Amino acid sequence: MGLRSGQPMISNIADLNQKSRSVVPRYTITAMPSYHPTALVLLLVMVLPAISQTPEKTKTAKRPGNSPLAAITDDPDLPRVLLIGDSISIGYTRPTRKLLAGRANLHRIPTNGGPTTKGLQEIDTWLGPKQWDVIHFNWGLHDLKYMNASGGLTDPDKGKQQVPIKAYEKNLDRLVRRLKKTRAKLIWRNTTPVPPGSKGRIPGNAARYNTAAARVMTKHKIPTQDLYSFSKKRMDSLMRKANVHFTADGSQALAREVAAVITQQLESWSPRPQTPPRKGKRDTIELFDGSSLAGWVGHAKHWSVKDGTIIGKSSQPVGVSTYLLSERSFSDFRLTATVRLATSEMHSGIAFWGRNAPEHGDAHTYAGHLVMFPSNWGFYDLFGRKGLGVNGGYAKIHGHQHDWNQLEILAQGNRIRLVVNGALVADWYDPDYYKNGPTVDPTGPENGSMRVLRGGGWMSTPSRCRVSGRSGCPLR
Repeated sequence: MGLRSGQPMISNIADLNQKSRSVVPRYTITAMPSYHPTALVLLLVMVLPAISQTPEKTKTAKRPGNSPLAAITDDPDLPRVLLIGDSISIGYTRPTRKLLAGRANLHRIPTNGGPTTKGLQEIDTWLGPKQWDVIHFNWGLHDLKYMNASGGLTDPDKGKQQVPIKAYEKNLDRLVRRLKKTRAKLIWRNTTPVPPGSKGRIPGNAARYNTAAARVMTKHKIPTQDLYSFSKKRMDSLMRKANVHFTADGSQALAREVAAVITQQLESWSPRPQTPPRKGKRDTIELFDGSSLAGWVGHAKHWSVKDGTIIGKSSQPVGVSTYLLSERSFSDFRLTATVRLATSEMHSGIAFWGRNAPEHGDAHTYAGHLVMFPSNWGFYDLFGRKGLGVNGGYAKIHGHQHDWNQLEILAQGNRIRLVVNGALVADWYDPDYYKNGPTVDPTGPENGSMRVLRGGGWMSTPSRCRVSGRSGCPLR
């Protein structure tokens, strides 16, 4: 791995089990005084991907408009819910959104979800860079339909099923495994019935595909919303004749069922902690002088400088992830770098908000948040929670495996944002910040005569015993 001179930098992690690896990052840091001292480190990695972040550019969010496929504007105080599905779910998207107004930000994928093969191709794009609280999903009607050689819908005796049931079950298992990585609450919605006379499909196949899907959901302990039984009992009143689609009233009925099950899953939801950026002096710091490892600590056999680049390299497998550690400590910061993974097919990374952890078998290993880059992009908590539920596949769409990548990491409070080659690929709030954060109250302002107290106490009047209550007390 390597760092280029010419801009402030920090170095990345080189990969494990490869004969030769190099990554080159170029970094610019805007740093604050450290609340919990934390070193920025470059890793000679074992099995982690690297991620980088940058301050996101403000975009004008689209209003829902008339199309259920249009993007919506999030209310930051509400949970984020994603619908994945075909035209049946498109039909109930808008009425479901209306039923959940004020309770959830209901998004949906911006297209017809199609068969499971399309899902496997597009899932990382659909999940995007932000965190989800609930994902309600379905595939099926497009898998079981019959297609002719030209790719058009046809009678069963004149074509082949788009995705045979065995392949469907295998694909669905892969999709569920991918969705579980988001750490969202998952709800499987089974496939609705095929009425007699529907073109390109056989009545009864929906039940067969649902049986295959049930095995996958049972295996992964995913709850199922049974819209198949609900719709089959009411087929004459809710569905079109000889057509898999629903009437407007039918879509409204499905929306009420979907809204109810999503509401149930949100009963235990609580907002993610959102810690504001810390206040302090802002500085731009050059971490790499372009010619030496001054200010860095690591194994000399792995780390070197050549042609204005910090290089991390290993000719033998690395038993424990090893890092190049900055001797300086930071808390909130913006870090920019140009990085490259030269030959490895694994990953490198940048770690922070943690500590040197020699008790794990290497004098320069590190326990903390790791942003990984090629091949596995994502966030990782080494020697802690491990994977952090970040959609690394979305970063892979924008990243380059063996070419230079422009990375930016913006780490503020309990929030980490990563930009890869100009695209925001991750926007993550640490949900465990309060559990793992500082236990000592902040000292308050350095100047002035009063400080603000939030909430109330046992001596307060009832009107003051609220989270929104504010009062002042003298500084001591």
